Amino acid sequence: LSLHDALPIWYIGRVDLFPNAFRDEDELLKTIIHENCHVLQFKKYGSIYVQHHMDRMEVVARRFESFFFYVKRLGEDKK
Repeated sequence: LSLHDALPIWYIGRVDLFPNAFRDEDELLKTIIHENCHVLQFKKYGSIYVQHHMDRMEVVARRFESFFFYVKRLGEDKK
């Protein structure tokens, strides 16, 4: 039984962000990007599919986070 199997249905898809959990603004931004990817996954595939494929969803979310954070950095370098 995984953590996700034990969560009530109303809790699945919920994101709680606490200010003390981030070292700096970059970590906060990375987390928001990463969690946004999960929101898109839930919308596209539905909660049952996402819950049964969490390992794959996590890999995709990490790539999504890396890509969009890199794009943000490129934009800052051009300022």
